[in-house]
Amino acid sequence: MLPVIELFTSIQGEGKYMGVPSYFVRVSGCNLRCAFKDSICDTPYTSFNPEKSPYKTMDELVYAFKELQNKFPKVNHLVITGGEPLLYKKDLEEFLSLVYDDEMIVTIETNGTLPILNPISGKFKIALYSVSPKLSTSVGHVGKKEDINYTKEMRDRHDKTRINYNNLIDIVTNTSDYQFKFVYSGPECEDEIIRIYKEMGKIVKKKDDQFFNFYIKHHPNKNTMLMCEGITADQLDNKSKEAAAVCIKRGWTYTDRLHIRIWNNKRGV
Repeated sequence: MLPVIELFTSIQGEGKYMGVPSYFVRVSGCNLRCAFKDSICDTPYTSFNPEKSPYKTMDELVYAFKELQNKFPKVNHLVITGGEPLLYKKDLEEFLSLVYDDEMIVTIETNGTLPILNPISGKFKIALYSVSPKLSTSVGHVGKKEDINYTKEMRDRHDKTRINYNNLIDIVTNTSDYQFKFVYSGPECEDEIIRIYKEMGKIVKKKDDQFFNFYIKHHPNKNTMLMCEGITADQLDNKSKEAAAVCIKRGWTYTDRLHIRIWNNKRGV
């Protein structure tokens, strides 16, 4: 069963669909444990302290989503977020096959470490994979962080698995559209992003020249976005000019986090 803990309507706060009214389906559970410089994961109730879903069956979940659609019938953008939705591929594929229609635009938000979905007999389409690969700035120091006990085991597991190069390459080459949305914490992030792309290039080059040429043509730089670390508007402001300057230098895209600007880190909006 897909462990959905939140169903709500808001605007998309980040990326290519920023500002677009959207349905949000948030799942609980994540394979990573982010602890940034000045903040931990912005949804710790899906990762460090994962909540249980109130929905016992797929029928209950689909009914609740249909009610949300009836309440806001003008919305046609669906965001599947988490946590990490791709932990639950089969259940997610089933849910989408039951609620999808041709007017629906679907975004999957993921950390990029797990395989992408396989549409069931064309019953649904994914318009955008919104990928947030975790940089080394997400590997915090062991100790107490807010009400979270960040252990060495959490840190080491996170650091070991936070980047899956082959999976990122698969997203670049086998999805209809994607964005790589990196959390910007400081100047070291720029260099690390470049290193990630160079490593992806090396891996692709080893496969064959034809595939390498295809990869270069679809190089992820054109779909690279920086968003500032933070769970309050003040925290975002601390790095916004610096991040914007990097985007201008590299030809990347700066994305704000509108939901934080409007509601800070309030849930369900």
